[in-house]
Amino acid sequence: MVMGIWSRAFPTKEVRASLLALSIEKERISKDIFLSSAFSIVEKRVISTISELPDNVKKSITEDGFSPTDLVRIMLRNGSHDILSSGALHIYRGVLSVDGNNVHSLWTYLVNEFVKEGKMTPEEAESDRDYLAEQIASAG
Repeated sequence: MVMGIWSRAFPTKEVRASLLALSIEKERISKDIFLSSAFSIVEKRVISTISELPDNVKKSITEDGFSPTDLVRIMLRNGSHDILSSGALHIYRGVLSVDGNNVHSLWTYLVNEFVKEGKMTPEEAESDRDYLAEQIASAG
């Protein structure tokens, strides 16, 4: 408990870099009102993950070789997926609400960025799209 308080009060440089990357990503996405709306839904989850798991953030950057930007994008993508597959943003089974569609657009945007940057193959992206579609169809 005490260690958790200290790590929040004095975050590591990797945590600071990740929070800065999140802020930069937010600014970049803010040009699109729908992505920006979705970002605000997922951002809280990412901030919580970064602040509650500083050792994991540090390991991902220092040992696994992720850049803070890539790590934040992965967290945003995974957070979007979790929210979409939970049913929380459905109006009924298999049908997303407006916010759900916005979060889906954010997820798609992030996956497309990974493909464009060569960090994910088109086949991996298609497989992820299919999996998410199945999750959305069965939730709500």
